[in-house]
Amino acid sequence: SGAAFVGHLPELVEWTLDLQTKTCVERRVCEEAVEFHALHPQFAGRRQKIVFASTVAVAHQKLRGAPHFDGVARIELETGKMVKHELPEGTFCGEWSFVPRGGSKLDEEGGWLVGFTHTEGEDHSEFRIVDASNLAAPPVARLQTPGRVPYGFHGMWLPQK
Repeated sequence: SGAAFVGHLPELVEWTLDLQTKTCVERRVCEEAVEFHALHPQFAGRRQKIVFASTVAVAHQKLRGAPHFDGVARIELETGKMVKHELPEGTFCGEWSFVPRGGSKLDEEGGWLVGFTHTEGEDHSEFRIVDASNLAAPPVARLQTPGRVPYGFHGMWLPQK
């Protein structure tokens, strides 16, 4: 039914563990509900400045009683500042994957975010490619799929080599 998800919206939090005192300090990073974080794979397990995450379509979710996501956001972990790539009204997504841009410069935003979107009432989905360094811009590409990709479809990007 999704009731638990609607009753408690997902939060992006940071936990700081102190092994000496055996304590944990929790800090909410941003005020908006987000889920399914994505990051440059070269930064996994390292200190990061930013993270990307799907944004929760709170009003639609409460109406339907099930998780819905209406875009992807870039979130600064120190300040919680967000920049969003918002989908058109009635279009929803799942999780996004980060695809690194080739080259020698290691940059947390150096790549693209890819994900499937679906517009309610249509019988197909789109595979969207968004420039991770400019989420406010239109998508780099939108590729229509021959059929609908269901919400909750999970994936990850793996290079060919």
